[in-house]
Amino acid sequence: MLFEQPLAGKVANCSNGRNDKIAGRPRFRLDAERPTYSKPTKLNSDRQNILIRRATIALMAIIMVAILVFYVVVGRDDKMLISYSSVPAGVRAESSAQLFGYLGRVWGGDNFEFGDANELHYFYLTGVDCPEPGQPFYDQSKGFLTKNFRHKWLEFTSDGYDDWKREFGRAIFVDENGNATDIGLSLIENGMAWYDGNEFEGAQAYRAAFEKAKREKIGLWAQPNPVPPWEFYHRQQASVLGE
Repeated sequence: MLFEQPLAGKVANCSNGRNDKIAGRPRFRLDAERPTYSKPTKLNSDRQNILIRRATIALMAIIMVAILVFYVVVGRDDKMLISYSSVPAGVRAESSAQLFGYLGRVWGGDNFEFGDANELHYFYLTGVDCPEPGQPFYDQSKGFLTKNFRHKWLEFTSDGYDDWKREFGRAIFVDENGNATDIGLSLIENGMAWYDGNEFEGAQAYRAAFEKAKREKIGLWAQPNPVPPWEFYHRQQASVLGE
């Protein structure tokens, strides 16, 4: 009995102290409403497919427009969308036939396209031979022709076609003052081409300009021992064939 009273008081004190500590805490109710969280909504799969298809069609349309613009502005700079299929292979043109047209796409220093009123011509200049692709001064000779005569209205003297529908002849540019420039002769005078040795009316002027350009080391003649393009071509062919 002596120990019952202190023990009871101790238990009572502990109980009262615990009750005091939790008295200010909110009581948890099992029946209280829990907060709800909404899941993020997703686009319907059909709607997603429609959007993807529309984006793909729009992208394809942009690409097609870009290709068309490039084709018109850059690719077809001859100003005349005429097929050259009307020129039969192996057919000789009339001797010294006169043609007029715009100089369009430039393939090299001595060959290019031009269009007249009827067809598109693939033209090689008679009497000159410019550096081949891969040779020094190839870009310069091509750039010379492009810079000075591209999109210009020219007079062409056609001597004929070969079996690949390539047309050969001379090209003359006449400016607004009536001054005529022989394009082949101009290439030789500026050291952009060799005289190829062919004989034709005016060949003597080509030969004289060729010797002068070599003597004065104009253009490609400033190089030590430039290789003629026909020799370079044959070396390239021999290398490809393993000869």
